[in-house]
Amino acid sequence: MIGINMIFHNYWYLILFALFGVPLLIRHYLRTERGRYVWDRLKTQIPLVGPLYLRVGLSRFAYTFVMLNRSGIPILQALEIVSKILDNVVLLESIERISQKVKEGSTLAAAMRESGRFTSLVIQMVSVGENLGNVR
Repeated sequence: MIGINMIFHNYWYLILFALFGVPLLIRHYLRTERGRYVWDRLKTQIPLVGPLYLRVGLSRFAYTFVMLNRSGIPILQALEIVSKILDNVVLLESIERISQKVKEGSTLAAAMRESGRFTSLVIQMVSVGENLGNVR
């Protein structure tokens, strides 16, 4: 107890910095582009919660993409719109790569498979839609 008291008495300013300064620094870092990327990537890698977080993002992507596609908006334009509504920078980066692959002539399902971020269910649904001609 005496040792703990000495630490608090002699190093009170470091304890205050640890309690208030470190969280402020972390918050500032997370507002940067690199910090947001690191945080979003970390969130997708947390055991048990990470896959759920990724699936929520994929669900938002799929729902919005389907609605845009049904409205007659072309694939590339739909991908651009969807990329603006996602809150996960890692998925956003994957969608931008997918868009580039589709511009180069790849199918949407093949580009999604190459990205490694999309579940097999999403890829299969897109593949079936492309084969039936429902994805324009």
